[in-house]
Amino acid sequence: MHPLFVFALLMYNGELSMADTKICNPASSRLDPATHKFLSDCDSKTFCDSSTRTCQLKQCRTGDPDSSYQPGEPVPPLCSPGTYCPDAQNQCRPLLAIGDPCELNRDDQCAPPNTEDLASSTNSSNVICLNFICAYANVTFDQPCIIDTTLYLGLSANGSQLSTYVMRDNCIPPSLFCDSEMNICSTTKGIGESCGSNRECTTYNCNVSGICADPPEAPVRLGPMAYSITATLLFGSMALIVTSLFLMHKRQRARRQLEIREYYEEQTMCVYYPLCSAIRFVFKLLHPGFAILSLVYILQLVVVIPRFYGLNLT
Repeated sequence: MHPLFVFALLMYNGELSMADTKICNPASSRLDPATHKFLSDCDSKTFCDSSTRTCQLKQCRTGDPDSSYQPGEPVPPLCSPGTYCPDAQNQCRPLLAIGDPCELNRDDQCAPPNTEDLASSTNSSNVICLNFICAYANVTFDQPCIIDTTLYLGLSANGSQLSTYVMRDNCIPPSLFCDSEMNICSTTKGIGESCGSNRECTTYNCNVSGICADPPEAPVRLGPMAYSITATLLFGSMALIVTSLFLMHKRQRARRQLEIREYYEEQTMCVYYPLCSAIRFVFKLLHPGFAILSLVYILQLVVVIPRFYGLNLT
């Protein structure tokens, strides 16, 4: 075996050993106060084992693997149905019952009920992790409700700080939302109505102007005026093209008819006046410009003048 390969293999095993045995403090595991991302003393591929207080390879994942994994590198598996992977990604655990503590915005950690009457596009499992407690999203109209408000901080392109409030409640979605002023479930608003957050809109999209709008994935719908203008321009363009082609063909046909008429008259004139053929032959021997000028004068002498005086040269 090549010495360099052996050295690289030893270095790789050494790095894995160091990663697996890195000392960590389980109490340091926390959520980032700005982004609420789970943080620990370990890197993105390991978790802090509370029993050994060392960093160990992650045993599960909550979604797609992050960019730290190279192509072909083994990644932690997803949890099977009926279980969930916690933020620490240390092991799969059974789903939690209503009233059990859960992690921030992790509705997937709560066990759904047997019925699907309350399922919606925003909450397909009928349960919600509200204020770190699993709860049903089943509060009806005009009933008291609970709001869970989370502040997210970030930076804009120019470096200034941005803040976003995400509000969640236990009203039946998507037809109801929890009014933050009265703390009761109210009917969601339709497109064009004023709003303060996405959850107030039936489409779950409150734009920057504070108006309920179509969701970003909705197809663009054109109004009758747009269809009318498009149809008018289309048929107008077609009519313009057809008219232009007709006029061009008419002009070419008139030019062709004029050429045929001139040729016919020339041939007819030479039939009735045999002297025309001899004159044409002589003209071909002369310069074209001089021949045309001479033809005009000769025709006047041979054809026009005799006809004017009633003479017949044939």
